[in-house]
Amino acid sequence: MPACEKYLDIEASPQRIWDFISDFSNWGKALEIGSPLRPSFPLTCTFRLAEGSVPGENAVVVMSQDPDKYGLTRRGSRERPLAWRILEWVPLRSIALGTQRSGWILNYTAAMAFTIEPKGQLSTRVGFASDVETPGRLLQLLYSESRVQRNAEEQARNVLARLREAVLP
Repeated sequence: MPACEKYLDIEASPQRIWDFISDFSNWGKALEIGSPLRPSFPLTCTFRLAEGSVPGENAVVVMSQDPDKYGLTRRGSRERPLAWRILEWVPLRSIALGTQRSGWILNYTAAMAFTIEPKGQLSTRVGFASDVETPGRLLQLLYSESRVQRNAEEQARNVLARLREAVLP
């Protein structure tokens, strides 16, 4: 899938934006960031730093379905959490995460990032970008590039709109 990148100007300071997006617990319920292949799938995920990790490059962020809301999944077991590595951590500027899954059916690499660009003392241009590469033939049949692209663009617009609502006083 070609990378998807959307921007939104938000009337809030870069510090306020950074404080919100650098807290990974906000990525799930508040921003509703979902699966890299089905970003509009209506499961609420929980994001958290892996135990023992501190924010910064190479730390691990764990993404899993919210067990309080969805309970048990496939064959009575919980959904396997997805580990995202922090690829970029530049305070007040950007956060980028990347992950990959390999297997017979699930074979992909994915990345997502927020960028922050000050436009003044109380105005900030925020970008949200995502990219998914699906080299497996089966995934390409299940998830057409155009559908994944549309879902990613919709997710980016929605994430930025929810971010604006969450940080405005």
